[in-house]
Amino acid sequence: MMVNEFNKAFGLVMRSWRKLQGITLATASKRAGLSLYYTSQVERGQKNPSSNTMRILCAAINLPLSDALRASADLMDGTSGLVESDVRSLYRNGDELLKELIP
Repeated sequence: MMVNEFNKAFGLVMRSWRKLQGITLATASKRAGLSLYYTSQVERGQKNPSSNTMRILCAAINLPLSDALRASADLMDGTSGLVESDVRSLYRNGDELLKELIP
């Protein structure tokens, strides 16, 4: 269950940061050399990307991998798990969330 929770948190951080940077999903996918479908699945927490894929995706949106991992872990701290309604709420408030989680 922890892997699924991490994937949702990581996807949330990726999507929120990408949008904050004004980068489209198509552009991020192209920069990363990954399909639009796969990148979308990562952002929705439906894939378990390898560490190398996480590095490539982060580079495509100008986000240090260490910051993405730290923000993902921070999202998971103190919770029994991310539920879909929490994730939707965090997506809507991504700018504020990331200002707190990523220095």
